[in-house]
Amino acid sequence: MLHQDGGGPRDPSPLLAVCFLARAVCFQSGEAGVRQSLGIGTGPPTADNTHEVVQRVAPEGRVVYADNDSLVLARAQALPTSGPEGACACLDAGQGPGARPGRGRRTSTARSP
Repeated sequence: MLHQDGGGPRDPSPLLAVCFLARAVCFQSGEAGVRQSLGIGTGPPTADNTHEVVQRVAPEGRVVYADNDSLVLARAQALPTSGPEGACACLDAGQGPGARPGRGRRTSTARSP
């Protein structure tokens, strides 16, 4: 696999991980009937985030993301909201100022009217 600029080889592992996650989430939301998901240490938002995949398969799906990185949480808050049937929330799992150790803090609820 090559870099986008046509440079040398690139590690395909991140792309494979994203593809696996999407397939696993599709299975759990579709065939297994799971309607609530928790993403821990989810990292920065990308294309096909868990809540987007879940709600394509099951519009009523609910997803909570938890991360201790304030930059990740700030970017997650800028994401489009979930569908009207489902819900999506981000929890601050950090130990910094304003966080409640061991309990987290809800930083946003993305739920369409």
